[in-house]
Amino acid sequence: MGLRMTVTMWSDFEELKVLLEAEGESEEMAELEKSWAALHFLLTDGQPDRTDLPMGFLRAEVCDSEETRRIAEALEPLTVEALMARYDPIAIAAADLYGVTGGEGDDEYIAGAYEELREVVLEAAEAGKGLLLYIG
Repeated sequence: MGLRMTVTMWSDFEELKVLLEAEGESEEMAELEKSWAALHFLLTDGQPDRTDLPMGFLRAEVCDSEETRRIAEALEPLTVEALMARYDPIAIAAADLYGVTGGEGDDEYIAGAYEELREVVLEAAEAGKGLLLYIG
């Protein structure tokens, strides 16, 4: 158990309301699980996310279609290979990030999560949709 991050697309406020009340997965969703802290670390050139979230806490961010487009513009040129070139297991371990230790298999776990995140963000931007990001 623990905190997990989910990213999903939405196109109008009624759909957003349904998403907030729903459970489960869809093709328009990226389940980042516990990789979110490591992704933040790699995407911000080593800045750890120091958000203290108590267990069971829900934190949500809503991005409209314009914000989603800007995020997509930043992620589009950053391939999985380019992001993982920033991966340093010693730095990951030293940063004491939630959900990863810099140990064996963490690199594949983070790369897979980023690939899924990037795909959802790019598809959402192309479709003119927003994003709902939540940790809980």
